[in-house]
This record gives sequence, structure tokens and C-alpha cells, in this order.
Amino acid sequence: MQNIENLHQQLHEEYFKIYNIYFSDAKKAGFFSKLMGAKRQNLNEEEQKQAEQLLNSMQRYAKEFVNEVERLERRLEAVAQEKLDSVMQM
Repeated sequence: MQNIENLHQQLHEEYFKIYNIYFSDAKKAGFFSKLMGAKRQNLNEEEQKQAEQLLNSMQRYAKEFVNEVERLERRLEAVAQEKLDSVMQM
């Protein structure tokens, strides 16, 4: 579970970094400006490259996250089957 939580947190952190690249002016805007929606910035080549690298990283975390959730699901199904088997033996 801890690994799932860590991967989940990493996904949010990577997304936030990407968001800040595209909407860095939103940080300077006031509360109501943020509420009404920030405008996307045009990115220079370096910012685009950075956003793409972060997206690739985010995709790796997402894949690991899904793998961990599937592993947990298999464990839970195995435990449930063991309990069912033990009840059936009574």
C-alpha cells in the first residue's frame, strides 16, 4: 500500500510541474482569476522539452501505479479465495 501511495503522490507532483509550465502566470494571478480559469502560455522550446520529459516520467509512474494496484488486487483475490476454501472445508 505504501508503494501505491508513493506512486500516486509522484503522479500528482509530476502533473503539478507540468501545469506550472503551461500556466505559470496562474501563480501570479489572484484568487478570482484562478477561479475563472488561467490562460495557457505559449511555450518556448526548452519548456516544451521539459514538459515532454515530465509527461514521460508521469507515464512511467502511471504504469508502475497500475501494476501495483493489479498486484494488490491479485493478493486480495487470493486471500478471499483462501478464506472461502477454509469455510468450505468446515
